[in-house]
Amino acid sequence: MKKFSFIMLVFAQFIFTPKFYAQNIAINEMGSLPDTSAMLDVSSTTKGFLTPRMTTTQQNSIPSPANGLLIYSITDNVFKVNTGTTTSPVWTPLLFSGSSITSINGLTTGTQTFATGNAGTNFNIASTGSTHTLNIPDASTTARGLVTTDAQVFAGDKTFNGSITATNLATGSATDEIVTATAAGVLKKRTVASFVSGSAWATEGNNAINSGNQFLGSINNASVRFRTYNIERMVIDSVGNVGVGVTSPRSRLQINGAIATAIATTTDNNVILTDAHSTFLMSMSGSSNRNIYLPSAINITGRIYTIKRVGAGIGSLTLYANGTQKIDENNTYTNLTVKWKYVTLQSDGSNWVIIANN
Repeated sequence: MKKFSFIMLVFAQFIFTPKFYAQNIAINEMGSLPDTSAMLDVSSTTKGFLTPRMTTTQQNSIPSPANGLLIYSITDNVFKVNTGTTTSPVWTPLLFSGSSITSINGLTTGTQTFATGNAGTNFNIASTGSTHTLNIPDASTTARGLVTTDAQVFAGDKTFNGSITATNLATGSATDEIVTATAAGVLKKRTVASFVSGSAWATEGNNAINSGNQFLGSINNASVRFRTYNIERMVIDSVGNVGVGVTSPRSRLQINGAIATAIATTTDNNVILTDAHSTFLMSMSGSSNRNIYLPSAINITGRIYTIKRVGAGIGSLTLYANGTQKIDENNTYTNLTVKWKYVTLQSDGSNWVIIANN
């Protein structure tokens, strides 16, 4: 029995011992010679080739790994080969499909993640460690990017094909500028002053008006009509007749309704009439003398004053023309001697003319 066992051991050693030749080695169960192109030729139909298996930590602890050294990473579950040097190893995963990905943006780790960010001034992908970050910066004057709900300022020309709607706008002021659009739809801005200085009139007043070529009115034979509450109140027709309450005036001024002018009463001894006066009542008392001084008749052609004496006083009341001007033919008018006496005067541009008295 011992002799048989020894013979079987020798036979098995003969069968399974590799064939050694000058340049290469064959390991197989059939005793086949190694392929001439291989230093090591391992073949089997029932077993596989098992490479060293280790974690990433163990892989990185291999001292001076040779270029081309092969291991199996149990951390990433992939074959890896050192494609670097012994001093700077680069463990590259081996993928065995022709269309497989061996690297994503330079990263070769087995597990990689994707994230988003807003770094930079343009769309970009930043890859570091095992993470790829798609950066989409917020749009600004210096960055291409995303339009957000925050306040932003953009740079560059923009074209919109459609309506533009703005809501929740802040209240403007008189110093703001007006947005205009050219025939091509290009938006531009104009100051309020430049807009008013053209053909438009501002409802809050206008500055630097040139009366020689700027006016409110018509340039043809059409009448200028004024309305309030969408009802016509006044008209200036093509020949200059003014109608208030009438649509077709037949006189220089035609008014359909009552007329109100200024009326004032005073007890002052000396009064100078101005353009604020129209009907003037001088209240006399006691024996005090009273004087009324008319303004110059020059440059106020057509102005009318009505002056009436009231009160029980017995003093004199005298009207004086300005300088050397006349009241009819005299420099003064003294006929307002008793209560209820009146005189109506009108300027002819040089002197005062009495048009009514009693």
